[in-house]
Amino acid sequence: NDAQPDPKTDSGTAEDSKKSTVKQTAKKTRAELLEEEICKRLEKGPLQLGKLSHLFSKSYNAIYHNGKAVNNGSWSKWLSSLPRVDVETDDTGRFSPHCVCSLALTKLDISAPPPPSLPDTNTYLQEAWKTKKRGKQETDYVPDPRLFKLEKGMSLAATSEGYTYTAEVAKLSFRKEHAAAPVKIHYCGYTQESDEWVHFDRLRTKAITGMSRHQ
Repeated sequence: NDAQPDPKTDSGTAEDSKKSTVKQTAKKTRAELLEEEICKRLEKGPLQLGKLSHLFSKSYNAIYHNGKAVNNGSWSKWLSSLPRVDVETDDTGRFSPHCVCSLALTKLDISAPPPPSLPDTNTYLQEAWKTKKRGKQETDYVPDPRLFKLEKGMSLAATSEGYTYTAEVAKLSFRKEHAAAPVKIHYCGYTQESDEWVHFDRLRTKAITGMSRHQ
């Protein structure tokens, strides 16, 4: 006689498969929610990997490691795999607490119509600046257009001696004598004694990405 299928066994297998599917769906949903929370935090400005880990690695471990604290690099790899998150590496190509995390730059939609043409920024600034007097003389000095994209208190990333730090704009100078370093920054978590004037090539923020002195 041919063996007949056991209804109880088949039912149990189907039930186990259903539970597994529900569990995987729940994990995916929790992971998506965690990604949303991380992105909302990074919308406020770049953050060092160590700080981001302090805020969210516990939630990550709860989803992927049953709440156990696992130090095998999986958190950094998962974070860098998120399409909306950009994680820098150090000089050795590895992730370290000082590495900066930020929102990934959005790719341009080439199918969208081009934006309306804007007046020549440099010409506009030059004409506006010529009308401003310093003492009794007028000046033809035109501040770097990137200055007008920044504002006091803005969060950004700044490099110093090979390391990248989370910082914020403390002051902007539109004076010609400060042209070489027109942005004063404050390093988050450090005293004001560490504040310094820097050039744009040491700053990283979407506000000035792709811009130059002549744009």
